Amino acid sequence: MRFGSKATAPHAEKVEAKAKALANARAVHSSVADRIDISTHAHGTHTSVIMSVLGRDNSQIAAHLEFGYFNKWAQRHLPGKFIMSEAKYG
Repeated sequence: MRFGSKATAPHAEKVEAKAKALANARAVHSSVADRIDISTHAHGTHTSVIMSVLGRDNSQIAAHLEFGYFNKWAQRHLPGKFIMSEAKYG
């Protein structure tokens, strides 16, 4: 239990809970708020916390939500929510 997914699972579950709370708080007014999925996946050496966000066209836009992007239609930069970046420190 010193190494592997069993050892990292407790911390990953805390990060997952914090990320879900941050997503609920920060993406309230976002058009993708109901399409954010945060889950954990055990691998041989670690446990990953994954954020998946589907756009209107069913493309994966988690990176846009996390780090921000330039919206061509609105002609402005939309800032990122930094949900996963801050959850990992919780």
